[in-house]
Amino acid sequence: MKHKLRKLLAMIMTLCMIIPTLVTGAAADDAPFSDIAGHWAEDTITRWADVGIVNGYPDGTFRPDEFITRAELAKIVTLAFGLTEKTVTELNGIDPDEWYYNYVLTAADFITLQPMSFLPEELHFYRVNRSGANEFFPNEPALRYQAAEAFVQLKIYADGGLTKEMPETENTQTLTIPQSDITVEVPSAFEIFLELRETFNDSEIGPQIMMLGPGRWDTNQMRNVTFMWLAYELGIMQGEIEADGRYFHPNDSLTRAEVLTILDRILTPEQAAANMAAAEAALDVPAPEPEPEPVELPIPDGTVPESIDLADPKYNITLTRAQFAELLTVAFDLDGETSLALTDVDPNSEYYSYIKAAADYIPKFTGYEMRTEVDAYYQAQNQSRYDDFLPDETILRMHASQSFTDIYELLYGVEFPIPDDAYETAGVISAYYADPSITSVGGFLNPMMRPGFIAGNVLQFQNAIYTGHVLGIMNDRIGTDGLTYFLPYDALTLSDALYSIFKLLPSDDAEVFASELDSLSFMQAE
Repeated sequence: MKHKLRKLLAMIMTLCMIIPTLVTGAAADDAPFSDIAGHWAEDTITRWADVGIVNGYPDGTFRPDEFITRAELAKIVTLAFGLTEKTVTELNGIDPDEWYYNYVLTAADFITLQPMSFLPEELHFYRVNRSGANEFFPNEPALRYQAAEAFVQLKIYADGGLTKEMPETENTQTLTIPQSDITVEVPSAFEIFLELRETFNDSEIGPQIMMLGPGRWDTNQMRNVTFMWLAYELGIMQGEIEADGRYFHPNDSLTRAEVLTILDRILTPEQAAANMAAAEAALDVPAPEPEPEPVELPIPDGTVPESIDLADPKYNITLTRAQFAELLTVAFDLDGETSLALTDVDPNSEYYSYIKAAADYIPKFTGYEMRTEVDAYYQAQNQSRYDDFLPDETILRMHASQSFTDIYELLYGVEFPIPDDAYETAGVISAYYADPSITSVGGFLNPMMRPGFIAGNVLQFQNAIYTGHVLGIMNDRIGTDGLTYFLPYDALTLSDALYSIFKLLPSDDAEVFASELDSLSFMQAE
């Protein structure tokens, strides 16, 4: 089987060398990008193509309907309006080593911080695990109501004040524009709300404010209402006309086409280009590079051979770590030799050669997930856990998730990418699985808690659980409540392991392994 796996890896590496040399079809003569012909923003995108505020992709596309993240919005407004003054607010959730850092610091005064109530459901853990104070959420989509606040203030900033006369009203409010000494008087939030309700049919605009009543409004809601109305009145954002009226869609993501359209209503491309040069010089940042083409990673699509019935009771056995080593070695033809001393493994054991070959693909116990008898073992034997393999202990599902992630990278020659933000990874997992060890307060976020409280040591295997879920190489467990569970502390069954193995193996190798399965040492013992 070894030659087949190596042949597969060689083919994939050859494709990786060939694919970058392929040339995509040229864009139409009258359009700078291949995918904007007939798009509602085609003319605007064409006029802004050479500015570089929003770049195209290496394949010649612009992807006008893809959303802009909050970090990307920060970069766009910093460059387009020539911003150079950094915020004095201490922001959370931004990485100083990321490309966006200086842009976020420069634009943050104009871009409203993300309130907890507007986070998507899959990020609910933020609401229970973090205070939310000054969280910027750079990788979340920029929403249209947030864009309204940013661009209204930036237009006033660029114009040096309001260029449109506001209606005379008895009650007014004062807006102070960031990074300037500009203040403007506009109608009160309540009067603006009445106007906004007449203009837009969105159910998201205002009902909760009406229920609260004037004098008890939420500060964020007051700002949202004010800036959405000003965005419309100043001609910055017009919303969308539908069959039953005009809609603002405040909670929709801002797209690449929309952001250029908004810019076009405030600045000329020439003005933006001049501002961009000034901002780059002040921030000492390099000129923007084209956004890289997303890497298409191979997704395992193997299937269980017809000769194998995973529901057969003979596969419903829990595996020891030694048995799991044999299974991995035979299934994936492993021929390595671990550097571990394996002080607790008998060299004469039938599993010794398998453990030597597979030990580097089987995570060691961290100590936190040890059962009582294992902790007692260490205390009695005074052994170094770095040299012990614990061959007779059961292999846990979270350990197996790391093993199969490593095997995936071995077979395909690629490292599966993990989001930079650990909270994003945890959010994907906790939104999918119902395990208390994943979704409880603290969950992944507190590595010092022990089993019986919050199983924070699952944190060590968070990335592997995420990868196994996204690639579909770990099976799920459905509880009696109908919810989906991962059950990280459950013992791995042979059926579990076979599901993952056959998912990863090419069909020919799967058939070979299926024919070898009954000859495995532990199968004969059973």
